This record gives sequence, structure tokens and C-alpha cells, in this order.
Amino acid sequence: MLVIAALISLVWPGNDLATSVHSAAPKCAIVDQDASSDARLRPTLILSCSYSNKQLGQRLLSALARPEESLSIDAVERIFSLPRLVTVYDHPRDATYQIRFKGEDGRWDAILQFSETFIPLDAWRRPRFHPGKRPVLLKPRVHGERRLELTWLPVKPTNYDVACAFRVEEVESAARRNRWRPETVIQTPTHGPFRAITQFSRGQYYAGGEFDQNGCVSSFSLIESADPRAN
Repeated sequence: MLVIAALISLVWPGNDLATSVHSAAPKCAIVDQDASSDARLRPTLILSCSYSNKQLGQRLLSALARPEESLSIDAVERIFSLPRLVTVYDHPRDATYQIRFKGEDGRWDAILQFSETFIPLDAWRRPRFHPGKRPVLLKPRVHGERRLELTWLPVKPTNYDVACAFRVEEVESAARRNRWRPETVIQTPTHGPFRAITQFSRGQYYAGGEFDQNGCVSSFSLIESADPRAN
């Protein structure tokens, strides 16, 4: 998946898009879990959400309109109306959360992952977290790379417009309105023609995604670069 990056944080009260996306605040409820074959990994929670695929896309795009504050798992939970999440596993230099969530209407299915990572991950290096289900930074002012990734899974569409969360033109429009700078990246695939993809940056944040042949989003990633003091 093409990884692109950005900021995601608290809802900005003065922003109309953020207000409209979150005003109704529908909730996502845990309905099941997928146990791992590795005892060191916690089960992946499966949630059912009352909002539509279009609203899911709007929630994600609303991050482009927010002021430049840090990513956090608390912000991710607020944006997507999620219950309190727990990490996939315990590690002193990595906090990774992952869920699968679906629309109650059966028209969308997606994987969401949020992580904060201090590279390199060697466990013998300086610990950065109190490990656990909800890790706490030992030095809150020093953060690692924070990454939010959302990947849509295939579902049988009843209507193309309903199945498409948002299109590449909507990303470009939202980025321009909020002072993101476009950057063209040339992919170098192992086979087939070279492909140019537009990403967006603003300060130490980036935003973008991958789209299908019809311009419909298939994955989207938001990342905040690590603090210069992180190691």
C-alpha cells in the first residue's frame, strides 16, 4: 500500500467540515473478535458502525482541515467514534492498534491501523513506552512516527457511488483548500509502466492514498514524522 502521511487530531470547532462530520457522533460497537494463532498477539476487534461509507470517507478527509497538532490514538477514536482500543502486542518502542470495522448496512468493510513507532525497534534500546494494552510515553514531548492507515476491503457493491467512499478529486480539492502542497512521486514497479502519484505535504505531515482505475479510494494513510530527538 502506498503510504502517505499527515496530521490527525482534535476536532476543530471552527471548521464546518469537521463539525458536520462529527455532529451526529454515531458509534461503532464491538460485535466480534478474530483471535490470532500467535499467543503473543491480542485478538483483532471487529466493530459495526452506524455511519455510511461516504461518512467514513468524510471523517478521514476532515483531518486535512485540522490545525497542526499531533496524531494520537485518542484523536483516532474520536474521529471514527470508536470504543477504547488496545494494542496488538506489548513493546517498549512500538504501540500498534488494529481493528476491522464494517457498516451496519453491509456496504463497506475496512481495516484501520494506528501506530506510534520509534525506529529502530530493537527492544534492547532505550524504552519509549510503558508497554501494555494502552501504552504511555515515558517522555510525552518526544514522539515517534505516528501513522494512521485505512484500507477498504472488497464488498459486493449494489451501487458504485455508494461503494466509493471518496474520489481522488475530492482529496485534491480538500488538500488545496487547506494549504497542502502537492508532490508528484514516480512509482517504480517491478513490471508494467511507471506511474506518477500525487501526494500532499504540510510541514512535517503528509497525506494521500491509492485509488482504483475509476479514481475511487482503495487505501488512505496519514502520518506524522517522528520527532528529531526520537531514536
